[in-house]
Amino acid sequence: AGAALRLVVEELPDLPFWPELPAVGAHRGIVGRAAGLLVDLPLQLWAGRWTGADRPGVDQVRAERAWDEDLVLVASLLAGADLPVKVGVCGPWTLLAQVESATGRALLRDRGAVRDVTASLASGIAGLRAKVAAAAPGLRFVLQLDEPLLAAVLAGTLPDAGWGRLPAVE
Repeated sequence: AGAALRLVVEELPDLPFWPELPAVGAHRGIVGRAAGLLVDLPLQLWAGRWTGADRPGVDQVRAERAWDEDLVLVASLLAGADLPVKVGVCGPWTLLAQVESATGRALLRDRGAVRDVTASLASGIAGLRAKVAAAAPGLRFVLQLDEPLLAAVLAGTLPDAGWGRLPAVE
């Protein structure tokens, strides 16, 4: 993570971004990083799928720690800088399409889950923004919500664990 961030800062000094490193593990992928931001919403990685859980799984805990470790790097590399730093986070629709309930159904089907996950993610992003402001006061937090599955969510073309397709979202 340190080498990746140093490279980003060297190559893109005017708008450095917080790199994702999915090859390191599921906790560094798009869904895992979002899981690390969720507030009071435990997830676990089981059989290659993110699912709801009674308590945070080891990969969610790793993702939380990765955010904290990366923040230390960001603050040390960009200390005193007065510039924006872009942070990419999985958007709620892609997250909801990728996370399943304990019974194996996509959370996207449950309106209550949509509300809860969206609120939890928003709280986590606000918390990260506050941590960045405290650790590196000159940095301006620029959020990029990544929604690679948004078109499929809107079109209703995502498979639903062998039960057909997830319904389109208006």
